Amino acid sequence: MGSPPQTAEPDRHRNCTKKEQDLHDNDNGTDLHEGKSAAPYPGCHPRYHRGTVHWHPARSPPAPGPPGTHVSSLQDTVVIDALFLSLVTASISTVIVIGFGTPIAYINARCQYPGKKIIDTITDIPVVLPPAVAGLALLMAFGRRGLVGQYLNLAGIDIAFTTIAVIMAQVFVASPFYIRQARTSFAGVNRVYEQAARTLGASPLTTFFSVTVPLAITGILSGAVMTFARALGEFGATIMFAGNLQGKTQTMPLAIYGALQGDINASLALAVILVIISFAVIIVIKILTEKEEAAP
Repeated sequence: MGSPPQTAEPDRHRNCTKKEQDLHDNDNGTDLHEGKSAAPYPGCHPRYHRGTVHWHPARSPPAPGPPGTHVSSLQDTVVIDALFLSLVTASISTVIVIGFGTPIAYINARCQYPGKKIIDTITDIPVVLPPAVAGLALLMAFGRRGLVGQYLNLAGIDIAFTTIAVIMAQVFVASPFYIRQARTSFAGVNRVYEQAARTLGASPLTTFFSVTVPLAITGILSGAVMTFARALGEFGATIMFAGNLQGKTQTMPLAIYGALQGDINASLALAVILVIISFAVIIVIKILTEKEEAAP
């Protein structure tokens, strides 16, 4: 008996068919704004453009060039734009997190109130929540047809697939790293010093900024550094909620993903930058932790 016919494995390096190419040319991929959907076909992978997912032929990444080409890739506009956008958005996100996270951390460390455990749980959810789920949640809330976004859209305000969306995704994902660290630091401050300041006539606000914050500053700085690093490396929530538009929403992790199929040297250059930043963050946190442990 002859062997049964074998089904040929799809060629992942083939060109798209005419029908598939028309799908791309007519922008009929998965439109995140309008809810349109087109099933992916074998051998193609997604590309994001103006909030739309287009499917292109998959191919293996090119071989990396010699080390010198990695340095020259730092002058590539994709690398420069991604680096600049990442540093700016991560810095803004960190400032925002410190602004609203500090009072939340202080209240949860010092006060007992109904629903405290629920608030603590909500602030910790992004730590265990998959970033893609976080991005989808933000899209459903602030997209053009989202729960809140539909009303903002009526006022001419679009958030999804903008730089603001990048910052919102970073804040959502990175905020627990600051809030948890700051909460622990505030809880460890000896209240005797605060009571002494109050007996000397200092107001609660003056006591907080002149006594409590300086005593908890090491933990606050550690949390801020971790928040900045987490925001800098955010990928999943950003690509779901903000897309991957160069100079607008394409941060370094997204640029690494986008350049992998075309310019692997640019991907490697950005990856090296992120590794260096991650290493520096760990060193800074270790130094701050040693100073805190050595303090009397």
